[in-house]
Amino acid sequence: MTKRIMRRRIFIKYKRLEESNLKFIKIKEWKYIKRYRLKKLKKHSKTLKFKKEHNKVYKENIYKPFIKLGSVIDFEKNVDNIKKMNYDFIEAKKVHRTSIRINLSKIKEISINGLIYFISHVDMLSNSRLYNRYNVKKDLKYNYKYGINPNNEKLKFQFLKIGFWDYFHIKEPYEVKIDTQNDYFLKIQTDTTVKTKYVAELRNFITSIVPFIKDEIIQEYFEDALTEVMANSVEHAYIEEIPYTKKGKWWLCGHYNKLNNCLEFSFRDYGVGLRKTLEYNTSDIIQRYFREIGYKLKSDSEIISLLVNNKIPKYRNNKQKLRGYGFKKFKEFANNIGYNCEMKILSGKGKYKYSFNATTKQKYEKLEDLDFNLGGFLISWKIFINDGVIK
Repeated sequence: MTKRIMRRRIFIKYKRLEESNLKFIKIKEWKYIKRYRLKKLKKHSKTLKFKKEHNKVYKENIYKPFIKLGSVIDFEKNVDNIKKMNYDFIEAKKVHRTSIRINLSKIKEISINGLIYFISHVDMLSNSRLYNRYNVKKDLKYNYKYGINPNNEKLKFQFLKIGFWDYFHIKEPYEVKIDTQNDYFLKIQTDTTVKTKYVAELRNFITSIVPFIKDEIIQEYFEDALTEVMANSVEHAYIEEIPYTKKGKWWLCGHYNKLNNCLEFSFRDYGVGLRKTLEYNTSDIIQRYFREIGYKLKSDSEIISLLVNNKIPKYRNNKQKLRGYGFKKFKEFANNIGYNCEMKILSGKGKYKYSFNATTKQKYEKLEDLDFNLGGFLISWKIFINDGVIK
């Protein structure tokens, strides 16, 4: 038996005697045992300190992601908050076996586009909570400590109508005042298939509040545009296996703000985006066309512009007369709705903005680049009732 083992046994024996406060005769090796003890305690304390600091950093950065949303969630007013939210959710989806906190307490304002973008991330995060080993889904939990401000009536209304609480399987945690429901109107539709009944239901809901459809021609533009965007998403946006998504999943939202007399329709999917869709999930004609013009040298916003202005031979020989116009339908809707209208399309790292003045017939087109990948597709039409001002 080595001296190290013998010394350890003696150390343990005399450590117990010392802790029991018993009087004993110290042996000759006592100073060596004491020195060994102090050395071991010092080494042990360093190890504990390192483990404690390491575990703290490890848990904060990996095991317990903390998604903290900013005060303003809007693609126009504060795109940096959108960028941070997007990054936090991407990191959180990588974690499967621990709690994830979503802090909503700092939110003061969230746009309809920001809301529908947020709810799609929550949906993907909810789908990622599947234990691969046991095939057991872990539901998200709602903590009132990190909940929305109970004094913000508009926020409570938005989160209720968007179906946010369904992801936590809880009833309405906040009561929405009747006055708030008389000022804001919101309806959300979501599915994985194309059904024209969703467009009809949304149309009937909005027209019962504000009769913006003046004739059958405007109704046709409205229905064609929304049906087209659903069909494009289901048929082209989802390629093979996209993690944490339900294939073909989309959200369609109609919103009317009575205070500023503004009507808005938004659509969102979390597919692969327009660039990859055109590269992998379209006809040979389109893929050949993009190879010829060198689409890899073009930005995402330029690709959106090509689609909107019908400069891509999509569905050239398509026999379905109700389909086949692609993104051109979106622009026609903005031009023929009969009010000042603003259209925004975001995909990948590109943003396309188009506005039409119904009085002067003036058109305005703007291309912008985002410094992060949006993930999927987002489009909205903002209609200003009673000649509202386009900002």
